[in-house]
Amino acid sequence: MEQLTLIGLVSLIVAVGIREFFGWLRQKNLQNTETRLKAIEEHSKLAGKQIQDLHTWHDRFDEDGVPVWYIRSSLEKVVQQNAEAVILLAHQSQLTGQVLREIADGQKEIRDEIKRIRSSNGEVQPNG
Repeated sequence: MEQLTLIGLVSLIVAVGIREFFGWLRQKNLQNTETRLKAIEEHSKLAGKQIQDLHTWHDRFDEDGVPVWYIRSSLEKVVQQNAEAVILLAHQSQLTGQVLREIADGQKEIRDEIKRIRSSNGEVQPNG
């Protein structure tokens, strides 16, 4: 009977040891799972914020109704500068044309004055 008691006691100790061991493994696994779930939750929040930022950025439009993210501001500035340069060039061309007309009118006046002086001196007028 003593052997039975000893075997029972050893069996009981082994059973309690196995139960404690599996309990420890389960707790360790739960802690691992909780850590993983927290990491997933943090990444999900970050992804959600980034998606919200993208939505906010892509939901902006200029005064013509074109989404702002379609047009680079640097490109827009260059196009604006080119337009201003073309307007300035057109204005300069008008001024140049006006100066050339004034020069031509001045040359005509000088030519007419030379003709008048020559005719008053009795000189023969060249053709032209």
